[in-house]
Amino acid sequence: MSKKKRLEQKRNTLEHKEKRKNTIYKKQEQTRNTIENLNHRQNDPIWRAQEQEKNTQMHRDHRQNDPIWRAQEQEKNTQMHRDHRKNDLQWKALEQEKNTQLHREHQRHNRYSTLISVYEKGILEGPILVCVCCGGTFFKRTVQKLTIDKLSEIYNKVLNVEIVSETGDFMICLTCNKYITKIKPQVPQLALSNGLHFPEVDQRLSRLNDLEERLCSPRVAFIRIKDLQQWDKQNKMCGNVVYVPIDTQRTLEKLPRNFNQSETIQIKFKRKLGFEQDYKYERVQNCESVNFIVENEVINERINQENNSGKSFTTFNDISINLSDEDDDESNNIGAETLIVNCHEQTSIIAPGEGIAPRSIASDKDAEELTFLKIYNGDQFRPSVNLKFGMRC
Repeated sequence: MSKKKRLEQKRNTLEHKEKRKNTIYKKQEQTRNTIENLNHRQNDPIWRAQEQEKNTQMHRDHRQNDPIWRAQEQEKNTQMHRDHRKNDLQWKALEQEKNTQLHREHQRHNRYSTLISVYEKGILEGPILVCVCCGGTFFKRTVQKLTIDKLSEIYNKVLNVEIVSETGDFMICLTCNKYITKIKPQVPQLALSNGLHFPEVDQRLSRLNDLEERLCSPRVAFIRIKDLQQWDKQNKMCGNVVYVPIDTQRTLEKLPRNFNQSETIQIKFKRKLGFEQDYKYERVQNCESVNFIVENEVINERINQENNSGKSFTTFNDISINLSDEDDDESNNIGAETLIVNCHEQTSIIAPGEGIAPRSIASDKDAEELTFLKIYNGDQFRPSVNLKFGMRC
């Protein structure tokens, strides 16, 4: 900048200061600057954004570096807030609603945190305590000490499992305890003394794996089980459980007969032969469980009842298909069989429940006993009290 230009600016500044000493001129200049600033803010968004950013930075610097300015601003805001609450009822109502919502959110967060901590503390040791009445395993927070008098008439019916806790006391679950603490004590519905004891399983059945049990069972339970979440190891059941009656003798006749007691064969158990995915795929061996099935009176009685009542198994073998001589070959009859043998891998593929209509558990009373042989030992499960399916589970 040239010397002449600097001198001119200095002269103009001095002249402007002299003019501002005039009160009328000063007010006119302020009015003119205010109007110009308003026009800029209204019509120039870039200028407005720059001004807001500058003012924000200036305000932040004042609050951080000037404690006196910060205290004055807080006092001014407090007074303004009080005036709003006194003079503006609508503003007061909106503020109360906002504060109420914040308070509720804070309480809800604290309540959830408390519930989560209580739950995690309750399951820390796992369900290790046994109820002496129903025999179930429970967490520590769901049981209490058995306080029934030994001279009570129902004492022997309540104390079914003589297992003590770490403190040396008999524990009873809260569900069973509400029955014995009534004015007139009662035997809990789920007490093992009501015929809810599981029978002792025969050794010939206890040695069976899951697939061998399915092959020997007169009922097959199909159920869809999926992962609860990708990150969770728990499973969930999709749909209903379907009990399909099968002819055990016909199924066993389909298996190869040329393997001895020490040999095993691979079996693919499918819902239908046309399905690619197997329901179960394991190795089975020749076992003595078939003799147990033959000797069991309950299983034979149910099978004889079905045969005598005229209930036949509806399979593809019972459906007549008209085929010409040219089409009567092995490939066309695959759908009519319940067994496919892969000679190269020595794997048998069976679908004993294919084409058979499932039965409802409400009409088939012995469905669970005939399905889960390793639990019920083929015996009838007849408790002395009426239980709903939910309570039985």
